[in-house]
Amino acid sequence: RVPAVHNLAPQPMVKPVKKGKGKAVAPELDAEALLASARESLDRLDPSGAAALCRQAVSADASSVLAWDTLAEACLTCGEAEEAGRALHRSIELSPAGAPGRYMYLAQLSDSPAEAVGWFEKGVAGLRAEREALQQASGERSELQAAWAEATCALAVGLCSAAELYLTDLCDEPEAEGRCDALTGEALQLVSDLPAEAVQVVEPFQTRASLKLSQEAYDDAEPLLLRALEVVRRAEEAEEGN
Repeated sequence: RVPAVHNLAPQPMVKPVKKGKGKAVAPELDAEALLASARESLDRLDPSGAAALCRQAVSADASSVLAWDTLAEACLTCGEAEEAGRALHRSIELSPAGAPGRYMYLAQLSDSPAEAVGWFEKGVAGLRAEREALQQASGERSELQAAWAEATCALAVGLCSAAELYLTDLCDEPEAEGRCDALTGEALQLVSDLPAEAVQVVEPFQTRASLKLSQEAYDDAEPLLLRALEVVRRAEEAEEGN
């Protein structure tokens, strides 16, 4: 566990609370300012400091979904899995229709594969809903296309995360191969419908290739791995260009 680092984060703004004849009492911590400081700490690679600030933020405003989400992010980064799980559960209680990624994280933190499947299914359902909502969105064509590609890739990666369970912990289940085939097949189709340059994730190719390798279908696995390498190559070239 990474030890907490104190006195490095910017001090949050406080609001003095006056009582009686202008006499100041204990200051009221501003949750928004605390979260801004926490984000700065995360950007400085100080997740322990960020987590400490987030704990103050949820104490100041226990109804803030953003505070619980940021606390979960900080705790996950510094290895505090149990506290991250509690924060994610609280965030979902406050806003079940919020970010689907919360369900995906809870699946990874689950104690049992069966529980993980349930969380993955909820996360994938949320990712589908986000993608479908873009069909009714308005705005600049280029921005909508970029958002569609991002949502499509996110859904594909979510499907692959669920498929991984059937390649590992649930591989002995009778329906494992069929479920994995369906999930990876859909993920692969999703990214195959996008322009090649819009595909910035390797999971659909890698996970499908893993299934084919487990089936000893080596001729099917090879082109998938080559496509994954192509995604990596494009990303490296883009980074060098920047």
